[in-house]
Amino acid sequence: MRKLYRSQEDKIAGGVCGGLAEHLDVDANLVRLAVVAGTVLGAGVLVVVYVAAWLLVPQAPATLGWAGATGTPPAPAATEKSGQSGQPVAAGAQPANDS
Repeated sequence: MRKLYRSQEDKIAGGVCGGLAEHLDVDANLVRLAVVAGTVLGAGVLVVVYVAAWLLVPQAPATLGWAGATGTPPAPAATEKSGQSGQPVAAGAQPANDS
């Protein structure tokens, strides 16, 4: 079972909706819309729940990164350093010969 964390990257206020969305594997904007609708229809009760979650749910560990915190493997790097010029080169491409 995965642990619930507040998102460090997908956050607007405290990262609660972003973390819940990642945990549930849904879009964070859908969670935000549900919280806003629930707050309006519930006379502000979800504001108290959001603040409580902000205080109680831990932030995703920086040492693991967000992918490590959720148990998904990290995505491969899109660029690599070239051996000679130091300019970024697309992954799998051969660096230009500066000689």
